[in-house]
Amino acid sequence: MYRQALQGFEKAWGPEHTSTLDIVNNLGLLYANLGRLNKVEKMYQRALQGYEKAITPENLSTYSPALCFATPRIPAKNPETPVKQIVMLLLSPPHRAFRNGAISINWVIGVTGPAHFLFRKEDERFVLVKDSELRLRGVQLGLPRAYYGWLCGDDHEYSAAEEGAILTPEFFEKEVDIGPSL
Repeated sequence: MYRQALQGFEKAWGPEHTSTLDIVNNLGLLYANLGRLNKVEKMYQRALQGYEKAITPENLSTYSPALCFATPRIPAKNPETPVKQIVMLLLSPPHRAFRNGAISINWVIGVTGPAHFLFRKEDERFVLVKDSELRLRGVQLGLPRAYYGWLCGDDHEYSAAEEGAILTPEFFEKEVDIGPSL
């Protein structure tokens, strides 16, 4: 249905109109929910590039229906990005990284790149893959255990929403120490 809507919007408004880009972004969200990470990045990058062109980068943060899912600070396509740099970014999320008061997994995936995650169907959530360097070294590099536990999803007694509920802006302000050790 989103693909049909996208075709209609592209025809009516053009491929770079912000309303069309909203549909592109929503299609990316749908792909994320379906676990199709290869398509997610393509949609989010298209939306981000289109918003940047339509709105200008200086004003981009004022119009972002879901731009927390992509971040220009670190190229998600680059699997060589040091995990230390990824952890630093994860520890200082911008205001747009939060949805309904808690950190958004989509923003996290946008920062880390989709190669670090898989969609676990039995509980319908994204979790760090077992051999991800972020999983293997995250706590050592400074990820708080609550954040790390939410990313790993190993405690099956709690849902992603329950685990993530404490990952609020206040948590990052009070509990996260980005000291020189990183």
